[in-house]
Amino acid sequence: ITDWAKSLPYFDSLSPAHVKTGTYKGRIYGLPFSADSSVLIWNKKLFKQAGLDPEKGPTNWAEIEAYAEKVNALGGD
Repeated sequence: ITDWAKSLPYFDSLSPAHVKTGTYKGRIYGLPFSADSSVLIWNKKLFKQAGLDPEKGPTNWAEIEAYAEKVNALGGD
């Protein structure tokens, strides 16, 4: 559906990440029907207590896991 998809008047407004999910070897095989708003919220106070930079959240899955371990090591709820 590559040519058809790119001819859509709103194609440039589609989420590039979602279009990429439906793309294989430069050809578009699917388009997003709806997009989510995935976000990550972190507790700056706990980050600081765990020795992490409270102003800089994790940027990849490995950091999410590592930071979670440090915060979890604080104990409590």
